[in-house]
Amino acid sequence: MIKLKMKKVKAFLHIFLNSLIPNASYYRKILNTRFFFSFKYFFFLIVLISSILIFNLLNKYSPPKIVYWFGQVNKIIDQFPSDLNILINNGFLTTTYNRPYFIWVNDNKNKLRLILVIDESASFEKINQYQSTALLTKTDLFIKQNNLIKKIPLTSFETITINKESLKPLKEKISFINKFFYPLYFGIFILIIILIPLFSLIINVFYIFIASLIVFILLKLKPEKKYHFKKVFQVSLHASTFPLLVDYFVFNFPLAKLIKTNFHIKALPFPLIFIFFLVVFIFIGAYEAYYNHNHHQDYSTNHRKKTHNH
Repeated sequence: MIKLKMKKVKAFLHIFLNSLIPNASYYRKILNTRFFFSFKYFFFLIVLISSILIFNLLNKYSPPKIVYWFGQVNKIIDQFPSDLNILINNGFLTTTYNRPYFIWVNDNKNKLRLILVIDESASFEKINQYQSTALLTKTDLFIKQNNLIKKIPLTSFETITINKESLKPLKEKISFINKFFYPLYFGIFILIIILIPLFSLIINVFYIFIASLIVFILLKLKPEKKYHFKKVFQVSLHASTFPLLVDYFVFNFPLAKLIKTNFHIKALPFPLIFIFFLVVFIFIGAYEAYYNHNHHQDYSTNHRKKTHNH
């Protein structure tokens, strides 16, 4: 059993390494293999990548961390002043305090952090002075994440009243969730294990189908060669390996967070970037496969003719 599993792992790694960067000799062989062979490889690739994503989510939102933060929210509610009333109405903030109110928490590393400042007279620059995660001003809510400050106008909210009394239902909900937390967490986790690979497979197959169609049209511009869409699509299931890895890597580890800098250039919508990336790799893979395939067929035909003449 172990030997059989190791054989399957080795087979997958062999296909993976040859699919990662378009390999002319290997891609030519794909044209002579069954479509199911390539789809099975792509399916297991999606499962593998999805498993990494699920593991990352489990590590980021583990039960102890969630329970801990529930406790911190309860602590904030308990410490909320009984004489403080916060009202958001018609896009404006008013409070019963004539001074800023600070909300502190201990993170899971027991480090004291300022997560929110409520300051009617503050401007957005104050978020850096306060070194706070969020700042609520007279007209806007500012949230700092990965060195980027996001502005949310208070006009986006309906009328909201926050005080000690209004926070009690939230505490009751947290208490209810805590009672059934682990069965709920386990149920959600099972759903995630099923849904993430399933949706990932459906979405990526759709993107690859679009990219393959674009590549097929581009290849058909050379009518002297015969191209088959099914085979181009089959090649794409291998050629998409590297773009998929980059996609999942960027999703799990955003570049802005990795290099800790601000991006002032507005990025293109994700699907366009991903499809462009796919088109480039699929075109190279299909061209290499068909060029070498046709070249190999021409060589075999000429060799047979020469042998026959002799």
